[in-house]
Amino acid sequence: GRAQAEKTGERLAELLSEATGPVRLHSSTMTRAIETADIISTKLTHLNVPRVEANPDLSEGYPAVVVPRRSKDGPGSISPKLLENAQRIENGYNTIFHRANAPVDEDGKRVGSSHEHEYDIVVCHGNVIRYMALRALQVSLRTLGDTGHLPMDLTTFSMHYGYEWWAHCSCMTG
Repeated sequence: GRAQAEKTGERLAELLSEATGPVRLHSSTMTRAIETADIISTKLTHLNVPRVEANPDLSEGYPAVVVPRRSKDGPGSISPKLLENAQRIENGYNTIFHRANAPVDEDGKRVGSSHEHEYDIVVCHGNVIRYMALRALQVSLRTLGDTGHLPMDLTTFSMHYGYEWWAHCSCMTG
């Protein structure tokens, strides 16, 4: 895991070497995420990437009802813990990500982009990573149980009035 974190930090340093907007490093409050973020941050020192205070809302949990349901859950049951986790993880998502407003002219028509790119590195856990990726891609959370860990590939896609978004995921297991 430590070697993966070092390689992830090196790759992020390479990808962000020409970043034109702010770069921030977030992590959950769980020990493994903090240690991983510590290692990644050593590779980003020349970029002056600030560490955001560790956020308990990014800690592991089940952010949504898993489909198909596990047999032990019973028909139609949703535990209070699942509802609590879902709200907590959604709060974590909302503290980091938001939709930029498109610039408009006086007639309300969209015009060119004046939005500065922002880069948020989030070090957290499998279910939270899957939730955030699906949420950002606007994919049904019902697929959360089927996604597995995302590959190390660089995934690019465009959405909404020409802004380009990218996600790079290094999921560590073990």
